[in-house]
Amino acid sequence: MLTPLEIAFHGLERSDAVEDRIRMKFAKLEQHFERMTHGRVIVSQSARRAPIAKKYEVTIEIGLPGQQPIVVNYEPPIEEAQSDVMVALRDAFAVLFFVSVGM
Repeated sequence: MLTPLEIAFHGLERSDAVEDRIRMKFAKLEQHFERMTHGRVIVSQSARRAPIAKKYEVTIEIGLPGQQPIVVNYEPPIEEAQSDVMVALRDAFAVLFFVSVGM
């Protein structure tokens, strides 16, 4: 990747474990997209105060030369809200892979 991976947290504390998992997932992405120009990941926790589990949302963006960036904004439905940030990351990267395979 030509530029460093950008990782941001909104509504929750920064976590070394989450950052490490994101970096591991991006290392695997680089095997498919050798010419990736940039990568951004935003991990957000819903600010709603409801009697449901915590809801994590993940936005992933990768840039490729000569193409529009690929952006996945993973927000599970309320009934499938992820109370585990690692599961939300897994699901978001799975969606990204599925979307990018069709390219």
